[in-house]
Amino acid sequence: MAENNKGKREFDPIRPQTPSYNKIVCRDCKYRLKQFIHLGDREIDVGTTKDTCEKYTGETISKLKPHDVLFMNDICEFYEEE
Repeated sequence: MAENNKGKREFDPIRPQTPSYNKIVCRDCKYRLKQFIHLGDREIDVGTTKDTCEKYTGETISKLKPHDVLFMNDICEFYEEE
């Protein structure tokens, strides 16, 4: 059986990393994007987990939300509760 796998490398499955709406500090920040989608009777806030907001405009790569704010639930320097 080892002969069949000779020369092949095993890889871990790719797991996408996405911001968690329930944990991200942006969810109640006054600067977050206020974008929603409507599914039936539900209104889903999609702007909160985007990489831009009123402070991080996205004009250049350096003007996007920091990785740790989006994915590691870090505190944002511009955060102000709405």
